[in-house]
Amino acid sequence: MRFLAAVLALCCAAASSASPASGKRGGMDWKSAGVAGQYRCLIPPSWRAKSVSDGGMRYGDGILAVSVTRHGGNKDSQESFLGSLGSPRPKAAGTARVSGIQARMFKRQYRLNLRGDESPGAETEWIYEETALVPAAPDGFWVLSFESPSPTHQKTPEGLGLWKEFLRGFKIEP
Repeated sequence: MRFLAAVLALCCAAASSASPASGKRGGMDWKSAGVAGQYRCLIPPSWRAKSVSDGGMRYGDGILAVSVTRHGGNKDSQESFLGSLGSPRPKAAGTARVSGIQARMFKRQYRLNLRGDESPGAETEWIYEETALVPAAPDGFWVLSFESPSPTHQKTPEGLGLWKEFLRGFKIEP
């Protein structure tokens, strides 16, 4: 497993340095990342890539994070996936074009007890999540998720602009 993670990291690093898609966008610097033969995306230069246990990748700076995973199945599987996220269930938040495909968008906010302690005064933070479910041919779907933690509830979370740029720069490879 570590070998596979190392190979993926090397592939991402090699692709990042060679991609013409890197550069300025929306007044910010970006670098290319992704998994060869699957997808390409743009991330801030300070972000790092990490493979995760569900076979996907997680990009982030230690606070903000975006994850990318590919799931098999159909729309029923999308509903099952959303149900697996626990409480509160994400709420529909419209649609967005991602890689030229109409994606269903979802969002949720919840309070997370950092130590699992339910007592009054326990240390907590608010988690804001947005998820894009992008249909994949011939079957299955991509799950693109954004996570922004904050010590207080925020109507507009930190990094929302980065997330929107990430969605614009995400490209599924044939």
